[in-house]
Amino acid sequence: MLKGIIDYLIIDLKLDFNHAVRVDTYPGFVLRSVLGWQLKRMHCVMRDSPCENCPFSSTCAYAFIFESIIPKTTASLQGRDRASHPFRIWTDAIPGSIIKSLELHITLFGRARDYLPHVVYAFREAAATGLFKARTPAVLSSVMIEGQEILHGDRLLLHDLPPKKIELDVDKKDSLEKILIINCLTPLRFKTDGHYSVDFSGPAFVSSCLRRTFTMFEQYGHLDLNAQESLLQALRLGKESTYPIIPERYLRWVEFSHYSGRQKDSMQLGGVMGHFRLEGEASNLSWQAIELSTTLGAGKNCSFGFGNISIENT
Repeated sequence: MLKGIIDYLIIDLKLDFNHAVRVDTYPGFVLRSVLGWQLKRMHCVMRDSPCENCPFSSTCAYAFIFESIIPKTTASLQGRDRASHPFRIWTDAIPGSIIKSLELHITLFGRARDYLPHVVYAFREAAATGLFKARTPAVLSSVMIEGQEILHGDRLLLHDLPPKKIELDVDKKDSLEKILIINCLTPLRFKTDGHYSVDFSGPAFVSSCLRRTFTMFEQYGHLDLNAQESLLQALRLGKESTYPIIPERYLRWVEFSHYSGRQKDSMQLGGVMGHFRLEGEASNLSWQAIELSTTLGAGKNCSFGFGNISIENT
């Protein structure tokens, strides 16, 4: 039986602030930024050298997690030299709200799991330095995996961590009819016909899930050549399909200001929130990709916390 496999780990962290703080921007932007800054501060030994030229990049937590350098011949990302990041960050904190603690969730995929202590320590240091515009200090009070507390003082108890993996069965060739409610818990963002829109089609959404599945399994899991071809074929067929359809949608477009350190400029990043009904026939592989997107994330900018979806079967 042909399968794609990817290992992952979900970490739940809690940060307690010294006093109440206003969430003055989309929290995923802040959390991703401080994680990258702290990892680079902790690990970079050749500050004047680009990561792709650094002899230490193959073992560096920052280079692997944040630069994610790949060959331009990679099947799922032809012509690109950077992969999707091997992590997701999301939180339920709402921009504009006042909070005294922040609960955040991080999923690490594939080899990124080996850097769990580095990620936790980076957030501990970032919290002590201060978060959001007011730079309010916080204390890392809890680190949990599968309901198990692993933070004990300054130590992380990493033995007996429950292994988790998701699998992709590409041998199932049949098509299925389903009705799903897709809940966009954080902004869902992907291009359809070259632009972002709330009026995307069912096949466009399915294709975005297939692309995300292809990329993450190829880069951070195992996906043999037959499995790759099955995903490529599903993507080709999706371009010609009119099913499944979206007969109902209750979506709104939301945007947040984000400063890009790489581009040295402020920009608006947004996506759709709400829910929609997906109905009709699609390949078994397509339905699997949608289901897997609840773990992998859906669409673009998942490392910011975008693309967090849940599914209801009807």
